Amino acid sequence: MNFDRIYYIVVHSLLTASFILNAKEEAAELDPVSITAARLQGNNRNIKDFPANITVISQRDIELSSASSVSEILGQQIGIITPDNGGGRGAFSTIRMRGFGEKPAVAILVDGIRVEDSGTGNASLKDLPTSEIERIEIIRGSSSANYGEGAIAGAINIITKSRKNNAFSSSIGTEIGSYGLHKQHLSGGGMNGNFAYRLSMNREKWDGWRDHSGHEAWLFSMKPEYIYDTGRLTLNLRHSEIVDENPGALDQETWSTNPWVSDPTKRTKYDSRQTHTSLTWISNLSDATIIIAKLFGQHRESDVNSFWGNSKIEQPSRGYAFEISIGKNFLDLPHELVIGHELVTRDYNNIAESWGDLFINWKNTGFFVEDRFPLFGNTELKTGFRYDNRDWNIFAGERWDKNGKAWSPKLSLIQKLYENLTGWVSLSRSFRFPTGDDIAYSSNLYGSTSNPDLDPIDAKTLELGFRFSDVGLFNGSITYYLGKIKDDIVFDPNSGWGENINHDTKRQGVEISLRSNSSKSFQPFGGISWTQSRFRDGTYDNKDLPLVPLWQLTGGIDFHFNDSWSVRLENLKIKEQTAINDLQNNLPTNDYFLINGSVRYQKDDLGLFLAINNLTDEEYETYPTSSGGVIFRNPAPGISLRTGLNYKF
Repeated sequence: MNFDRIYYIVVHSLLTASFILNAKEEAAELDPVSITAARLQGNNRNIKDFPANITVISQRDIELSSASSVSEILGQQIGIITPDNGGGRGAFSTIRMRGFGEKPAVAILVDGIRVEDSGTGNASLKDLPTSEIERIEIIRGSSSANYGEGAIAGAINIITKSRKNNAFSSSIGTEIGSYGLHKQHLSGGGMNGNFAYRLSMNREKWDGWRDHSGHEAWLFSMKPEYIYDTGRLTLNLRHSEIVDENPGALDQETWSTNPWVSDPTKRTKYDSRQTHTSLTWISNLSDATIIIAKLFGQHRESDVNSFWGNSKIEQPSRGYAFEISIGKNFLDLPHELVIGHELVTRDYNNIAESWGDLFINWKNTGFFVEDRFPLFGNTELKTGFRYDNRDWNIFAGERWDKNGKAWSPKLSLIQKLYENLTGWVSLSRSFRFPTGDDIAYSSNLYGSTSNPDLDPIDAKTLELGFRFSDVGLFNGSITYYLGKIKDDIVFDPNSGWGENINHDTKRQGVEISLRSNSSKSFQPFGGISWTQSRFRDGTYDNKDLPLVPLWQLTGGIDFHFNDSWSVRLENLKIKEQTAINDLQNNLPTNDYFLINGSVRYQKDDLGLFLAINNLTDEEYETYPTSSGGVIFRNPAPGISLRTGLNYKF
């Protein structure tokens, strides 16, 4: 049975029905969607006025989604992929956007603080339960001028929940699901005078879809705040203890006969402990002036056990950031000026029993300035730049000292074409410094592959976009981008034993997203992205880069039958995704199609849900890889169910 065709027929029929419903039923009134305008999360701006392709995932969207992890939620968004080579649940997911597949190029923040791994540059979000997230802000496109080096493809800021009123409230929830899934959470908070607080505890356990792919986690967070007339002081603490198993890739023959097994020579177990702390001060000196200051620190510790040997990884980091936002008239024009400074130091210590130690410490200093003001009529100019300076000390058998400097400017014109239509054009330059693993990669499978001569990635990007609301039956946006990247960092398996090398590349794409507001009870949504990501030099000239799908289609329908019952159906289609290490593009590409669904019931303080993922039991993978011209498989879970309840008191 062709489930793809059936699903599209159903979706298109329902979209047509929404036109009919629009004539008979009052359109749904949508609250204005805002995004954190400040780099450090202090004030908000309507996304209609922001010169970028932006998605804000609300708490309600998270509740309706069939996803059970942050990475699964992000993987449903247009232009974003979350490859996972660990068998599901998002424990080993990476977050990629705008044509960057194998290597990191997105700044990942939690409450305005970057949380990427000091060695790989990837961000693990498995210590963030979805029940503790207020919203997720996705900014697509070059963002180094705001967030610093590494934000070539964009930035994602995850905002956690805070207490917002005087009444004490708490909630308790539990869920069970396929493959031995058990989750429990307890949270509560309140406010007494100027003091507010929120506490939460979460436990997760999953036996795994494949052998040796289990996951177990204990998560704790607290957020006390002191709130006064002109500002607030917030302490944020998160601690997690997580054990994950990665079953490893399978050869084609094993995958076709028994995709549930693991390869004993590739399986790995990770026992990690993480603590994140931050202290944030926000002061509204006046209606036009806001000061934001943050002190933050993180400590990660992991014990890694594999067939080839064991290692211990420690990653302490600390830093501070400061910015001031000022609204002031200058030359008879209203300006919105932001000035800031950031200092971060990080260590990455990988002590291995069998394959060489790796020690990295670096210090990054950044300064940024941004201004926004009207030029004429309905046209505004937003301009800014950031300067980053980084010093590395690296030891992997021998010692290297490196220094990198980056100027990241961005200029945007925003034009309000009509009441409900805004256009923008942006020119930018952004950078990513080599990560520790880029410079000196040490692993149980490959040994040490060091290249201390890598240059920073230098990307120049043009973006043109339009955002519309209440146009016909839909809200949405359309964006085109073109990026030329100098000294992109790519792992080349054909260079010696394999090493990271600088290559020039090119990326361009189109992103279209739509959501119907035609009916309160019936709301279709969808999107499509076309992404071309290719080499433009050397042996691989005009070849597709690994892990980037040429096409991605997302979509779904929300049904709200009454105040209590909600149903969501959603799909994800990936086409023509090149496998890791297939730089010559000789192997078949990866394609898959998923249908997920959820049913929610909410009556007063009691909530119930049922979620089904991979409804058609598709055999698929999100992390296609190869070695020596041979495909290896990282199979993802088959059909799975979750059900649970939540009670507020």
